[in-house]
Amino acid sequence: MKFILLILIAAGLGAAVFFVMPPKWNFSSTNVQLAPVKVDDGPVSIKSIEIVSHDHKSATYKLTYSYDGSKGTDNVFVSAQQANGENLLGFFASRPGALQVGDGETQARLAVNASSSPPHFFADTIYVFFYGNDGATFQRAYFSYNRVWCQTSLPFWNFWSPCRL
Repeated sequence: MKFILLILIAAGLGAAVFFVMPPKWNFSSTNVQLAPVKVDDGPVSIKSIEIVSHDHKSATYKLTYSYDGSKGTDNVFVSAQQANGENLLGFFASRPGALQVGDGETQARLAVNASSSPPHFFADTIYVFFYGNDGATFQRAYFSYNRVWCQTSLPFWNFWSPCRL
């Protein structure tokens, strides 16, 4: 990790004061392909998952897939949740993506649930799950995605927060 070292010279004292500021999360990178960690067998063949946009509290991902239709042809969805390894974190809000039978692409959004999450937290995995009309999950997958999730971005003078502007 890179740390920014600010050196302030005290006027008239000739002494240097050192201050170490933790790294700021970089939200500028997009089109990040996620590496699979664990993918269950099932009716959905995941070809790729890619983060197409993100900010301090959310990430939109594009899933390229092939679905065989065995769990229904209508109202079949993909959603996601933050996790550390296979330990799910309960701080998520999600806008699911719909699946169609055959080859396809869908986009979905994963965000921080401001009412249940701490101000910021770290997660190293995205847990992706597929479900149908009944709401029951029929397939799971885990993808590596290291990042800090934040409820809000904080002013730049909040040096110790990874959520600062």
